Amino acid sequence: MKKGFTLIELLIVVLVISILSGFVIVQMIGAANSAKDAKRKADIDVIKNALVSYRAEHYSTGPVQVTQCNIGSGCTNLDSALQSFLGTAPKDPNGTSYNYQTNADGSTCTITAVLSNGSAYQYSCATDSYNNVQVINGNCGVSSAFSLDANNSGLCNAGTSGSFNGTGPWTWTCLGTNGGTNKGCTATVSVSDLACSVTSGSCSGAVIFKMVDSSGGHAETPSQNNFSYKVCCTGTGIGNDCSATHNAVALRLSSATDAHVEENTYNNYASANNVCLSSGSGNVTCGYATDCSTLGTGYVGLASINTDTNAHVGNLGAFTTKVCCRIQ
Repeated sequence: MKKGFTLIELLIVVLVISILSGFVIVQMIGAANSAKDAKRKADIDVIKNALVSYRAEHYSTGPVQVTQCNIGSGCTNLDSALQSFLGTAPKDPNGTSYNYQTNADGSTCTITAVLSNGSAYQYSCATDSYNNVQVINGNCGVSSAFSLDANNSGLCNAGTSGSFNGTGPWTWTCLGTNGGTNKGCTATVSVSDLACSVTSGSCSGAVIFKMVDSSGGHAETPSQNNFSYKVCCTGTGIGNDCSATHNAVALRLSSATDAHVEENTYNNYASANNVCLSSGSGNVTCGYATDCSTLGTGYVGLASINTDTNAHVGNLGAFTTKVCCRIQ
């Protein structure tokens, strides 16, 4: 008579089979996640190459999207600008979209994919590099993602406080690099949604001043109607009122029209012909540099001038010195 398996033996066999099946399933999931992450990184590279081509033709600036948006479905400026370089934007393997975001003038930008482990794989056009970044919740305590008017110390529960720039208010974020191994808190200046461009068409925002030609020439105040090219700025509460509580002189003009221009630190021209950028809330500052980003976070280029006084003015590509303003 054959001896059958005991209940204990059967349970042991079932347990062994379950354990082996678990190993196989984990390995299959891991392989699938690795394949998805490889595609995500390849997709980011494809979008990056299209963006590099666009930036090469637009003075190293990307299409402005100050709020993070979904590439291919929610990035209006980017999707339109990259159509000829990219065609149809790739999608995440799970059917979601990759993300894109810039600063106020498009001089810095990021393209981001979320990997299978929850970390972010990100391309930065400012450094032309790829990074793995993971959000570490709580390391900045209750201050994380809050806007603070004072650069108080001791706000981070882990890591080291980043350097403060500008005059505030600051928005705190908490990030970890290398998959979260290195933790730290940073404080960055909160900036407005200011964006400016030179156009000969209609302006949906505020006309700051006008110019005879986008490639360089004389200027006139916004109330004049002799020149067709306009420096048009958009954003919350943006205007051209020199008497507003929050305003700054962008340029001084020698006359109301057909005028030479000079930087706001000179006093050769009557103040009645100043052209100003104003805001309904934030403080406004204007300065001059070959690269607006060197003046600090949030500076946006309005136009360019060929010298500091008795100058001609054109769009950002006309001359080396840029007219830069910031609202914070």
